[in-house]
Amino acid sequence: MWDNLPSDVLANVFSYLTPCSLARAMAACRHWHDCGRETRQICRHRQPWFIALPTRSTSRQLCFVHDPIQRSWHLLNLEHVPSMTRPVSTIGGQGLILLKSTGGVPIRLSVCNPFTGQFGHLPHLQKSRTNPAVGVREDFTNHFKLYVAGGMSEAANGGAASYELTLEVFNSKSNKWTVMGSMPVEFAVRLTVWTPNESVYANYYHRFI
Repeated sequence: MWDNLPSDVLANVFSYLTPCSLARAMAACRHWHDCGRETRQICRHRQPWFIALPTRSTSRQLCFVHDPIQRSWHLLNLEHVPSMTRPVSTIGGQGLILLKSTGGVPIRLSVCNPFTGQFGHLPHLQKSRTNPAVGVREDFTNHFKLYVAGGMSEAANGGAASYELTLEVFNSKSNKWTVMGSMPVEFAVRLTVWTPNESVYANYYHRFI
């Protein structure tokens, strides 16, 4: 019976599920995953869940989520997340958490779904760097973009490390990084020294009249 339901009907059924149940349903098959994306459009008028991420390293990878309907808190273990990574920001429209590598190594970004336990690395950046500033931008098309700017480039030919002057953008639709341009060295220094442990999140949409 479920295989024969039209997509719009199935999406409406999914709209009654909690976020954690919807995430499990979307992991069942490609058809349910696509219907789950339609469900997110139906549920946008509802209050979103709040995700609290630890800002300091702990012996356990975890996060806290708040259900605004039941007015209850839940503790989710992120045991599927490798060590030497820490949360950077949420990607709320996708139900994901953005993470980055730690320990002074060139940055590698990854994402995880705290409800289903799925984890995956994003492609390597075009420019290898440590301690850059990271930003997240979302829209209402089920896609997101990540921005990485500044940071320290690896030392070349035995020389000293230098500030990386480029800005890179990751597009989830194409699943690749693109170097967008360069910036003055003074700005790269500020991004590297002042914001290595901070992130920027933007959620907006375009309105055409």
